[in-house]
Amino acid sequence: REWKIGGDGYRSTTAAVSFNFLIENGAEAVDLPSSSEIMAAHLRENLKINATMKKTDTTLFAQAMLSNQVQSRMMWAFDHTLEDDYTTRNLANISPNMNNWMLAKRAGRSTSAEGLIEPPDFLKELYTLYDERMSQPYGTDAYWAVVQKEKDHFYKYALAIPLIEKSQLPLPISNRLANIPTGGYQITALHLLENMYIK
Repeated sequence: REWKIGGDGYRSTTAAVSFNFLIENGAEAVDLPSSSEIMAAHLRENLKINATMKKTDTTLFAQAMLSNQVQSRMMWAFDHTLEDDYTTRNLANISPNMNNWMLAKRAGRSTSAEGLIEPPDFLKELYTLYDERMSQPYGTDAYWAVVQKEKDHFYKYALAIPLIEKSQLPLPISNRLANIPTGGYQITALHLLENMYIK
């Protein structure tokens, strides 16, 4: 599709159909509204996409996600170190509704429940890739070959756009504590407090 800059300064089709991009969040974390606004400003100023940010009540936002009514959302996520982040977890994050359809289908349950939406084929492929990977012994060349296929699918369809990759998250902690992890993700250490002790 061809795009041009319309009279309002933003991208539109040659048929003068505006491209409006809504970034919605339920303020699940305190910094999501501000980071969403920064992203919207970047899209407006640098890519000439008419992007806006909408903050929704957390409960209403969850309902909108389940109803497949959210165009895009900002969320914190680990770098893609878990293979499922490219497939099943990815679908659960972008469309819980369609993911529930897939889970019902795989469990042999009815998919005609009210509000469930059948995902398009390219999203169904996420579970096909997942099954293919799980059929391979972990760590083998065949396993990592499927992981590469999952990555290719992820970047081809841009279901999620990582804004910052290989980010560093600090873990401020008292010098009095011992047995502190020296690697990995800081949030993991927060769940290992029972392994720490005061010197």
